[in-house]
Amino acid sequence: MAPRFDADRHALELSVADLLDSRQLRHLGFANRGGYERLWLGQAIHSSYQEAALATDGSYRREVSLDAELVHKGWTVRVRGRADGLRKDPDGTWVVEEIKSVRRDGQLSAAARKIYEQQALIYAWMLRRGGSFEPPVEGPLRAELVLIEIGSDLVERCPVEGDGVEDLDRLEAVIQRRVSGLVRAYEAEEEALRARRRAGYREDHGDQGN
Repeated sequence: MAPRFDADRHALELSVADLLDSRQLRHLGFANRGGYERLWLGQAIHSSYQEAALATDGSYRREVSLDAELVHKGWTVRVRGRADGLRKDPDGTWVVEEIKSVRRDGQLSAAARKIYEQQALIYAWMLRRGGSFEPPVEGPLRAELVLIEIGSDLVERCPVEGDGVEDLDRLEAVIQRRVSGLVRAYEAEEEALRARRRAGYREDHGDQGN
């Protein structure tokens, strides 16, 4: 879903995908991941894992809707997303899960791992900011990739590095830069549109300056 600008309200709505590296996302397109059969299989693996987690962990939540709001150069920006899973470890640490199904070798490409880790960290950042999530998450917070091997029950948990509070603050700076780029592109496009309209008006009515 593309960023949604409301110039009248100076408001911008984004999905988590809008904040990810667009160059890397192009390498992870739907057509390159096995089409509908691969998508269906991935959803079935997700669901099976989540059902088992719900049955064994009273703190576990699946498909957690999240949102976070920030103000950037006069724009009110709301980010929306949905984390695959959220649980609370015995030591009190909240863990955001990004669940992915992998082939039997269990390996992700460097590009895929980077994108998935970014995604998990953004969900952690959204939880830290609070948004509409109730009750607010307090205490330690981290993110992890949950890699599930296709055709087996093998689950590998991969903690995402750089998910402490200070790192989430640095992540917010990265998010601010991404938002800044989106706003600049939008404003440049709007200015180009206004210029085309002015040029069209002069062609239709003649250049009265001559």
